[in-house]
Amino acid sequence: MTLTTRNVSAQGANGGTITLLDYKAAVPAPWVSKTPSSTSRLAQFIVPGPDSAEIVVFFFGASMGGNVDANLTRWRGQFSNGDAGMSFNGEWEVTTYQTAKLPFSMAPFPVVYDVPKFQGDSHTFVLPHQAHRNADDTKATIEYIAWMLKHSVEWAAGGHIPAYQPVVTSQEYLDLKPQAEYRSVAPNVLYDPDAWFSGSGAQLENESAAAFNGIATGQATPKAALAQFKAATQKLLDTPSPV
Repeated sequence: MTLTTRNVSAQGANGGTITLLDYKAAVPAPWVSKTPSSTSRLAQFIVPGPDSAEIVVFFFGASMGGNVDANLTRWRGQFSNGDAGMSFNGEWEVTTYQTAKLPFSMAPFPVVYDVPKFQGDSHTFVLPHQAHRNADDTKATIEYIAWMLKHSVEWAAGGHIPAYQPVVTSQEYLDLKPQAEYRSVAPNVLYDPDAWFSGSGAQLENESAAAFNGIATGQATPKAALAQFKAATQKLLDTPSPV
């Protein structure tokens, strides 16, 4: 569903229940039903008031919406063009929208279950094990890492939440808008399980995409996709760690 805010006029009121494919949904009484303006719209409503809004339920057919990447590209464009009032996305889109000179703010994702948890990942510096490490090289590496941490406000401008606390509390970081507006989620970030196949871009993520993309394209039911993902995950668990 895409929400857009526009100056529109409305007459009459509706309410009741609407059937959308195999789903039923209650319609608030003030909402005014309109005839969908295109075949890709299942339903269309006007929410009357001084700041009236249009509510649209889109359906592109079993496969017409494209895969997940195609949907993300379309949704990103709708938000950038002002055709959508909100966007659920990652912090990597901060610079995309700022480059487009789009006025926007950011906030933590609402708590869906009983505890606030936010999926996330971290960039990590790793010094590989060496039997005979050169002391000068190690010193230079540590100095480089320290410099990166102390100057991580540059990373923060791209959307990242700094780990180095003097940067987190610095005025330079706090002045970054909207980057500093969601820093409160850092203590509640939920990482992938500690396994050889987890993490961003790892095999677990690839298996989830292979399973759940089919839901977006209409080629798989949620139940079938979940079964596929569970089977793939079990296979990964049964595979000895290659590292």
